[in-house]
Amino acid sequence: MRKLTLLGTFGFLVVGIFFHVPTANAITGWKAGRIINDSTFTASTSMSASSIQSFLNAKVPTCDTNGTQISEYGGPDLNKDGKVQRWEWGKAYYNQTKFICLKNWKNSSGVSAAQIIYNVAQKYRISPKVLVVLLQKEQSLVTDTWPLSQQYKTATGYGCPDTAPCDSQYYGLENQLDWAAKMFRAIMDNSPTWYTPYVLGNNYIQYNPSSSCGGSTVNIENRATQALYNYTPYQPNKAALDAGWGTAPCGAYGNRNFYLYFMSWFGQPNANATYGYTLISQELYSDSGYTNKVATDTLTMNRTSSVYVKLVVKNTGNQTWYNDFLKIGTQDYQDRTSAFSDSSWLKSNRATRMEEPSVAAGGTATFKFKLTAPDVAYKPYDESFGVVIEGQRWLSGSFTYHLLVQDPVASYSAQNVGTTATASPTGRFPQDTANIESWADNTFYVTVKVKNTGTRPFPADTTKIGTTNSTDRTSDFQTSGWLSANRVAAASSEILPGDTATFKFSMTSPTGQSGLKNEQFGLVIEDQRWITNNIASLGINIGNQPPSSLIHSTPTLLKTEYLSSSDNRFRLVLQRDGNLVLYSVTTGKPLWNTRTYGKDGSRLVLQSDGNLVLYTSTNKPLWNTRTYGAK
Repeated sequence: MRKLTLLGTFGFLVVGIFFHVPTANAITGWKAGRIINDSTFTASTSMSASSIQSFLNAKVPTCDTNGTQISEYGGPDLNKDGKVQRWEWGKAYYNQTKFICLKNWKNSSGVSAAQIIYNVAQKYRISPKVLVVLLQKEQSLVTDTWPLSQQYKTATGYGCPDTAPCDSQYYGLENQLDWAAKMFRAIMDNSPTWYTPYVLGNNYIQYNPSSSCGGSTVNIENRATQALYNYTPYQPNKAALDAGWGTAPCGAYGNRNFYLYFMSWFGQPNANATYGYTLISQELYSDSGYTNKVATDTLTMNRTSSVYVKLVVKNTGNQTWYNDFLKIGTQDYQDRTSAFSDSSWLKSNRATRMEEPSVAAGGTATFKFKLTAPDVAYKPYDESFGVVIEGQRWLSGSFTYHLLVQDPVASYSAQNVGTTATASPTGRFPQDTANIESWADNTFYVTVKVKNTGTRPFPADTTKIGTTNSTDRTSDFQTSGWLSANRVAAASSEILPGDTATFKFSMTSPTGQSGLKNEQFGLVIEDQRWITNNIASLGINIGNQPPSSLIHSTPTLLKTEYLSSSDNRFRLVLQRDGNLVLYSVTTGKPLWNTRTYGKDGSRLVLQSDGNLVLYTSTNKPLWNTRTYGAK
C-alpha cells in the first residue's frame, strides 16, 4: 500500500531519511511473525493530544521555518552570498522557501497535527504511537526540521504502490492518516470487505520488491502484524537486520524501521506490556514550596490544616508513562472520596497527575499534591493511594499516610447516654435505676454507656469509672469484680471523640444496712484528670428479701413484676410484651412461657376458684391454667 523507498535509491525523501537515521546496530527482539502485539497496536488511549504535541515538540526543539540553515544537499546559491541555504535548495527544486514542521502544522480550521493524530486514533481505535511512527518511517515528518509540502501529501505512504505513482485521491496529511488507520482497523476486525493477501499462519513474504532477492515463509501470529504486512509487504533479510538502521543488499526497511522507531521511542512493540512501579521516596512538607520536610508518612494535623505531599516512583514496567493519564488515585477502596481532598485536586478521588510530561521505562516520576485535614475534633485516618493510568489500569501497589486530625485546643468532656440495672448478668429483669429493690448480700448488675463529647480521645485501660461524692470514696457496694474499692471498671479500648463506650459492673448490697442509698460515679483518666464527677447515679433501696414473691399479699402480678423461688434461682416474669415467662436466673434463659407476647397480657390473677388467669388491659381472659373448681 506504500511506495517502498530503498535507502539506496535517489531522491530527496530518501536523502532526508539518511539524515535522520541513528547509528547502525544489529537489531534485537525482532520477530517477523509478531512485529507488534495487538494490544500495543490498538492502545488508542496510550497518548493524549497534548502528549503527542509534547512528543513532537521534543523531537524538533527548533524548526528551520525560513530555511536559513546551510543545505545538506547542495543546490544553487540564488542570492550569490557564497553559501547555499535550505530555502535556496527548496526554491530551486520544489519552489518552496517556507517549511512547516509537524509540530507546528495546522489544517485550515486551525486543528493541530497532534490533535488530528489523536482524533484518528480514537476514531479507529488504533494507538497514536503507531500513527506517529508511521509518519516517521514513511516521510521522517516527526524529526524533520524543514519538511517539504510534498512530504505531507503522502505522509503515511497510503495509496503509494511500489509499481506505480501515488494516487492523488489520498493526498494530504489528514487524508493519509485517516486511510491508514481505516485499513489497520479493517484488518484488526478481519473485515470481509477489505481484501488482504495475508492470513494468520504461514505466508510467503519477500525480502524486497524484486522477486530475485527471495523471501521466506513467515508464520504471522496476530492481526497487528498482518496489518503491517498488508501496508508494507516485505520483511527485512538477515543482512538488513544485522545492519540495524543501515542498508544491505536486497534489503527492505519499512517494517524493520517501524519496529526500530517504535522500540526507540516507546519500548519493544512485540514484548508483553508490563506495568509497575517502586516507591523511591515519600515525603510530607509543611509548605507548598516543599522546603520544610516534616514527616514521611505519619503526622498529627490540626483540623482544617494542610500538608504537602511529594512522591517519587520508578517506572519498572516496559511502557512509557504520560502525564495526561498517569495520576494518583484513592485506594482502600479504589476511587473512594477522600476526606482530605480540596479544590486543588483533579477531583475528590484523584489527587494529582505526574509532573513530568512523560517517563520512559526505568525513569522516575514525581507527584505533588496537598492534603487538607477535615474539620473534625479528633480522628485518626489511614489515607491510601495508588498509581492509576486513567481509563486503562491501576498499577499494583499502594502507599498510605497515617494522619491523626485533632483540635489544637485540648477538650475533655463526657455524657451519660444510658444507665441500666438488672437482676441478671444477661440483662434480664430490669430495675428502676432511681429505686433499685435489693437486700443484704443481693447482687445486681449495672451497665453505663458513656459518649466522648470532647476533642481528645479517652485512652484505653486508664479511663475508668470511679466513685465520687466524695471523690475516691470506698464504696459499700463493691464486689470482687471491681478494680478496687473506688474503681469500678476500665475502658477496654480507646474512646474517640464522638464514640460511645459501654462499662459493665456488678454491685452487692451490704449487710446491716437498710433504706435508700445513693451511689454516684464519675469518669476519670487515671493519674491525669477527672473528666466528670457524675457520669452515673443509682438509688438503691435495701429492704428485706422477699420469701418467694414480689406480690406479697395481693393475688395479682402486674407487668414487669415477677415471682422468685425461695433460693432466687428461678423467676416468673410478666413481661412488658404481655408474655408470662419462667426464667433460670443462673443462665438467664427462658424455660417456659405462655406464648402471649404482643397480645396485651396486662395482669396475672390467682382467682379464688383456683384458676390462674392472664387478663388483657380490657379485662378479657387471654390465658389460664384451666384449674377452676379445683379442691
